Amino acid sequence: MNRTLLLFNLAILFGSFSFVYAQNTATTTVPTATSTPIEYTPEEVEAIRVEFLERLGLPVDAPYSVLDLFRYPTQAVTTDPLNRVMGDLQMNVDSKNLSPGKTITISAHTDSVDKRLIDYTWYHNGKSVLSGVGSATYSLTLGPIGTLESLRLVAISPDKSVTKEISKDIYPARAHMTWFSDSKTPVWYRGKALLPPGSEINFAVVPEVQIGNARISPNALIYEWSINDGQFSKSPEVSGVGKNTFKAKITTVQNSEYKVTVRVRDQLRRVSHEEQIVVLSHLPEMHFYELDSLYGLITWRELQNAQLISGDTVAIQAEPFFLPFVDLSNIDYEWRINRNRIDNRDKKNRIFRFSTEEGSSGRQDIFLQYSNRSNILQRGGNGAIITVLEL
Repeated sequence: MNRTLLLFNLAILFGSFSFVYAQNTATTTVPTATSTPIEYTPEEVEAIRVEFLERLGLPVDAPYSVLDLFRYPTQAVTTDPLNRVMGDLQMNVDSKNLSPGKTITISAHTDSVDKRLIDYTWYHNGKSVLSGVGSATYSLTLGPIGTLESLRLVAISPDKSVTKEISKDIYPARAHMTWFSDSKTPVWYRGKALLPPGSEINFAVVPEVQIGNARISPNALIYEWSINDGQFSKSPEVSGVGKNTFKAKITTVQNSEYKVTVRVRDQLRRVSHEEQIVVLSHLPEMHFYELDSLYGLITWRELQNAQLISGDTVAIQAEPFFLPFVDLSNIDYEWRINRNRIDNRDKKNRIFRFSTEEGSSGRQDIFLQYSNRSNILQRGGNGAIITVLEL
């Protein structure tokens, strides 16, 4: 079925070409880059068509090239069609992260000729490093910052009639990318303040870009930012010269993932480097610590399961982790013992004093629930178990 449809389409294309070709006079004028046109007889035109198709490895009755070559009334052909062979030859790099010491692969690409039949010769920093038919890829390890990796590629068509040469310069670069959120952590906490849903996150990048011995100031570089593999922003408020910081508002959806990419390049486009970081949103947490009258807050030991002698009192302080700073004034706290709500006139009070009676014993469940008056989705809590012992 597919073969029949293909033949039908070929017949239509040939018919279209025959109609166009029949409108021409006995001699056909092919416009050239010069002011004096070159005239070909129909026999010469046919010879050019056949030679062109044979060099591409196509059958002589291929309809696509026929239409492309002979739409003379529209003056679509302005140069010798044989010069189109490998005219689109280019070198592609398999990575946009060009850090020093990284191994990258360069590949040759063209749509006009089967690349497996082309004879390639690769030159790296002026030295021939790879050659042969079908050698369309070359791998190299990038040097230190400021090193120039100069690449040159010479490609010869299968019939040796066309030779194309292209070159590419690569300068390794490095970018240190980090992020920080506007969430609260206790003063003794040495970890990173994680990203709660609905908060803001700030990204910053510190690039290392050098051309030879000349280091380029980060303020002179161009930065472009992208979220979740989307298009790089062209907004002057986000991207541009010296825009090495980026702020984003995080959705209220829990456990969301954000992939942020920054592209750094110099204004002469000699260097182009991309760095990417993935951030996960994290729910706020509440932890309990004992508030001792002598030592103060015992931060090195979280209170989860504790024992208390009957008749004694323990002060419990709740410490929020990863709540947005802008929401702290709207947070209310509610304490419970064994599911019974404690009368707490000060809803901002994060300290609860638990007292036991003489001769009492057993398990007591302490629970704290927090909620945001302005955001119903922002709520949570934590609990602790206190075992009262009778001596």
